[in-house]
Amino acid sequence: MDVQGMDVEMIMVVRASEALPIVIVFSLLAASSTNKPGYRVGLRRFPCQEYRSCGQQQARPVRITNTRTTMLTCLQKFYQHILVHRRSCSC
Repeated sequence: MDVQGMDVEMIMVVRASEALPIVIVFSLLAASSTNKPGYRVGLRRFPCQEYRSCGQQQARPVRITNTRTTMLTCLQKFYQHILVHRRSCSC
């Protein structure tokens, strides 16, 4: 993901998320007339016997809301979601 214009903390969360082996694509979602900006991630699932991809799952987008008021909180929420997903896919 292009991190130009992000502060150091945001860059660290993006790079930590992208470094996880289950992350395929991590991308920014632009604001629209009906939605606020946020992030989207594609996740890879691994079977326990072999570490080859067994499919791809698109996680639900995380956007700015009344409780997630900054792009940094969106990134942090996504990182936590990815970590939970990673644990649920392991043996």
